[in-house]
Amino acid sequence: MSGPGGSGVGADSSSYVDDADGGDGSSMDASRDIAHVKAILEEAGVTDYDPRVVHLLLDLLYSTTSSLLTQAKAISQHCGKMVIDEPDVQIAVDFSGMFVKLESFRRPFSYLYLTIVHWAPLMVEAVSDILM
Repeated sequence: MSGPGGSGVGADSSSYVDDADGGDGSSMDASRDIAHVKAILEEAGVTDYDPRVVHLLLDLLYSTTSSLLTQAKAISQHCGKMVIDEPDVQIAVDFSGMFVKLESFRRPFSYLYLTIVHWAPLMVEAVSDILM
């Protein structure tokens, strides 16, 4: 993406922006995320679903990621580090309790997973694949 002062060859690129959202990347990121969720649904064999399901899954992904990164940041800071690394994230996952394995179920799940199972029965397999 070229921005102000970008190096355009043979053209004035000072006002060139290749994002429809004005250059901040948010709509491009959102459409990319939607495409990823739809690809996961397709890979899981889910072809018939309410369009709201995609947004519910995106909300699940964003909130889970945000929560885990907040916990990983606290762990990293507690250890006196300025950067979050993989062990910090793994410890956050382990301590979060989001991914609980029970012997009576064949796949890992979370409390939010149980809510989605009741809310969108067609999504059980897709959500299970995401949470694994």
